Amino acid sequence: MSNRVDYIADGQQSEFNFTFRIFDNNDITVYVDSIVTNDYTLTRDDVIGGKVIFITPPSDNSKVAIVRRTNIQRTAFYPNTGELRSSILNEENDHIYAILQEHDSDLNRVLKQSAASSDSLILDLPDPQAGRALIWNNDGSQLINSDVNISNIGDASAAAQRAEEAAERAAQYDPSQKLDKDFSNYQSVIIDASIQSHIRANIGLGVLATKDNLSGLDGSGLTGIPSDIPAGTIFWWSGSSMAPDGYLKCNGALISRADYADLYSAI
Repeated sequence: MSNRVDYIADGQQSEFNFTFRIFDNNDITVYVDSIVTNDYTLTRDDVIGGKVIFITPPSDNSKVAIVRRTNIQRTAFYPNTGELRSSILNEENDHIYAILQEHDSDLNRVLKQSAASSDSLILDLPDPQAGRALIWNNDGSQLINSDVNISNIGDASAAAQRAEEAAERAAQYDPSQKLDKDFSNYQSVIIDASIQSHIRANIGLGVLATKDNLSGLDGSGLTGIPSDIPAGTIFWWSGSSMAPDGYLKCNGALISRADYADLYSAI
């Protein structure tokens, strides 16, 4: 016979029977959704069990558990002489049996080593360490605390997920399309259509810029450069071979002081 009975409440039922013997009203513990409650009265029969009557019915779908926890104590003392009554022996034996039954129920709820496992395993638990998990050591003979703080695993998993997503995006990226796409967006959103052709002509590019036709652009077709820029001014320039008219490359080449008198005066 079990020392507990379990129910699922319906929100209306207030009386719940139990079919095991108790020796004292204090031997009963009642749980609602794993929380001990005292919101009940108790009736009992020493033969058939008893009844827990809730003052307020447990809510619908809540779990009700009625558990016997017998107080461990001696209930009888036997005289050295005189009559030994069977009723006293039976009561004492029932009390001992109930306690053993409860211990057996508790043991069935704990983690246990299989009877087929080796007796050489060390099952003593290590001292608790915050954030650590219980793991088996390298040879699988003893439980130890992990070296890794498992509270950080969630952050690492999220970072790994972001890295995986970035790798997937990189694998799908086609660099050959980027210039065409970006320049097309630039010309349609930023530059008015009426001046697009003029801009391309000014930089020596007759059509929309792509990865194929930009490779030959050397800057020789640049026009409209202001004439009042002071001598010695330095500009970044993307040409590959020739500088625009009126400019020299800053490459250390020897030039005539007479031909470039304004430049020599500036530097």
